[in-house]
Amino acid sequence: MKNKLSAFTLAETLIVLAIIGVVAAMTIPTLVQNYKERETVTRLKKAYSIISQAYQLAIAENGTPDTWGLNTSQSNFYDEEEWSEPDRSSSSRTKIVNILSKYMKHNKINTVKGDKETSKGEYSIYLNDGTKFYNFYVDHAVWGTNDGDNGSNCSANYGTSKALQTGCFSFFVDLNGDNEPNEGGKDRFKFLATKFGIIPSGAREVAEDYSWSFKKQCLNSDEKDSCTGWVIENENMDYLHCDDLSWDGKHKCD
Repeated sequence: MKNKLSAFTLAETLIVLAIIGVVAAMTIPTLVQNYKERETVTRLKKAYSIISQAYQLAIAENGTPDTWGLNTSQSNFYDEEEWSEPDRSSSSRTKIVNILSKYMKHNKINTVKGDKETSKGEYSIYLNDGTKFYNFYVDHAVWGTNDGDNGSNCSANYGTSKALQTGCFSFFVDLNGDNEPNEGGKDRFKFLATKFGIIPSGAREVAEDYSWSFKKQCLNSDEKDSCTGWVIENENMDYLHCDDLSWDGKHKCD
């Protein structure tokens, strides 16, 4: 007696393919998102390493920024129509770009003064891979925790640690240059330059009540520019997916 061969019917095959399609539609976006976030973590850590090394070399050859002859920057925080940046501020920010770029393998620099700060960013250094360091800003009192025009002498108050009490200037990195989305915590991240080195904004040592803390300018903010320290230390971007993270508690979403 011959054995009968069994096979799937066309209807059964179509049902299986439909199920596979549904599962793929549910899982592929998550997999892609996870991959992009891991790539962002890697690129941010690389950018942090590059700027930190360049900064230390700049200090070794030129002294700390309080000896660079900088003046406090100005910014259009209130969108004043007639605002324009003072020449003395422009000169200082150009000086920072020129000094740091000497110690970085870069594609180009930009020191053009504009009418306002923009997401495309004046005063910028573009690396060969498209990463952009920009908006070098010599801090002053408008940031809330500072007291007077103190960034030029590296005494801006960024936090409670010894290093954070010697703030000189802040700046941003955009990991994909001028390309979208140009959003804090996604492709744009903030750093703080002190007399002791570069510190990621929102780092663990920045107290919660400071403007640049993880809680204030990442977890509880739409801009999320101070998620930098979290990404570098915890190697995740889970602040985009849950709001109950903390340095002393939960470090990943469930």
